[in-house]
Amino acid sequence: MVSAILRAGDRILLIKRSMAKKIAPGKWSPVGGHMEEGEISDPERACLREILEETGIEAGQIRGFRLRWIIPLQKEGELRLHFIFAGELDREISLLACEEGELFYLPAGEVLEKDMAFSMREAMRRYLGNPEEEGIFLGAVRKGESGIVWTEL
Repeated sequence: MVSAILRAGDRILLIKRSMAKKIAPGKWSPVGGHMEEGEISDPERACLREILEETGIEAGQIRGFRLRWIIPLQKEGELRLHFIFAGELDREISLLACEEGELFYLPAGEVLEKDMAFSMREAMRRYLGNPEEEGIFLGAVRKGESGIVWTEL
């Protein structure tokens, strides 16, 4: 899976997922989705495709777009990797209508108040705490702990 935290000034682009979605219905999330066949070795390309499909925002409109976090998840007997990217927009760009849910630019200070999947909330918390952080980090959930343990790759 891939996701993108996109910031326009002091606002973050999020999607409120449709209640009809199988994964995280009604939850708030950065834009993103599943990688398609042929994208497994290029999560950045997959993420940029998802951004374009869901928002209409093109790669050239995003500054500093780079991989920030990788979170392994075990679900339904599968081991999944979630690649989370971040980038900046010069301004709030007009958005397409999205079949996945409704898109919003939210003030950064309100983002963590929204109902999000645990791993996305923790990645967002890390981003908001230090948006300029360098490096790529692997996030692991330890049983019995309330957060993610981050290790720089």
